[in-house]
Amino acid sequence: MRDFPWEPIRVFHPARGRTTVQGFKDWRSAWEHINHHIFSPPESQAWGWIDPRLGEIVPLHNPDALYALARRTRSAWHPQDQDTYRKVYQIYMEQVDRELREAQALGWYICQDSLCVAVGTIGIILVIYHDQEEFPQGVLLTAFVGGAGIPEVVGDPEKGTLLRNPIQENSLRIRHIHPREYRRLQRRQEKWSREQWLFYRVFRPCVQFIHCCHRRSLNLEGRKIPNDYALLKKVLPPRSNITFETWKKWKQQLGGNRP
Repeated sequence: MRDFPWEPIRVFHPARGRTTVQGFKDWRSAWEHINHHIFSPPESQAWGWIDPRLGEIVPLHNPDALYALARRTRSAWHPQDQDTYRKVYQIYMEQVDRELREAQALGWYICQDSLCVAVGTIGIILVIYHDQEEFPQGVLLTAFVGGAGIPEVVGDPEKGTLLRNPIQENSLRIRHIHPREYRRLQRRQEKWSREQWLFYRVFRPCVQFIHCCHRRSLNLEGRKIPNDYALLKKVLPPRSNITFETWKKWKQQLGGNRP
């Protein structure tokens, strides 16, 4: 795939005051993150709730269309695709920047060694890496909605086309529910406000995801591998204290709703 003109956007660093970091190391990394997270079901639906503007640019609720876009851009860039990715990258970095500023205000970030891990009231997990030679001020490594994706689908959008109602049945761990109770849940959800969707279907699953992470785990060969997201357990409030009402208060203190 040939290059296209890329202007990196800088985002806030929660641990370094007014310092900003580059939003991904290069255009290819940004392209991969957009495809693997914003364009991959079921996480794509979560991004549609986070910022409805994304749904006006790409069909986030149509896995087949998302896969077709990702597959087409692997081999060549079309003018309309370049414009699409630029617009999505702009919104992506806006949400990342706001999440990092919220993380600083709430104290929901932690730095260890060369990494800084953060999360805000939406549930976007962010990792910043510091490289003294190439990126002395830091660079954004990843930004994704914790608990909203399926590991088997990330990086393989074709598998996402096989999912049905994915964000409810897979990401949100309610696939073993009785059909009658599931219908009751659907009726309740029809009456939810956008705030309730964001809290119950985006932020709370992210908190659950973080608390399920272990700082050190074993791979198939028995080797220890680090999990940087688990560091956030040290700075997040206890899950028993995270209710819809407290979440609304945090958002009000931070300046209200986002787009």
